[in-house]
Amino acid sequence: MRKHDEIPDRLVKGNPDVGSFSHCNVCHEGATKGDFDEDRVDISGYGCWGD
Repeated sequence: MRKHDEIPDRLVKGNPDVGSFSHCNVCHEGATKGDFDEDRVDISGYGCWGD
């Protein structure tokens, strides 16, 4: 299973604040430091992500 498979496209590709799964730092605030902890994901316009 790929990491983003559980996230609906509308929350990313259909979200003008995010636009693409390649814009890591929009949802993963620690991305520039290599921190991709799923407990700290905040999807712009949606909020914290929880499985």
